[in-house]
Amino acid sequence: MDELLTQYDVSDGFRIVTVNGEIDIANAGALEEQLLQATEGARKLIVSLASCTYMDSSGLRVLIRMSNELAENFGVVVRRGSQIRRIFEIAGLDLQMNVFDAVRDAVARDRAATT
Repeated sequence: MDELLTQYDVSDGFRIVTVNGEIDIANAGALEEQLLQATEGARKLIVSLASCTYMDSSGLRVLIRMSNELAENFGVVVRRGSQIRRIFEIAGLDLQMNVFDAVRDAVARDRAATT
């Protein structure tokens, strides 16, 4: 299986990870492991689902656990109008966690809050 995540750091301790492809019960455990590794040394973790083409409830559970654990230090980027955004809205996850339209929005919000 290809690497599920592409990650890079932004200044101020941000770690941005992009989920690639599909997330389902077969690889949700690997996703959680990789996200936990990505938190090491990061002040804030932003998960971009812009390259995620499918996510079932097992993937959503991973994101919910990460959000509960990291609270304000966790955010998810989900494109408006995407199927995954629709799932977030139906499940009410867009109201329970920090959901952004783009990575730049997540970074800008944090920078505005710290100044």
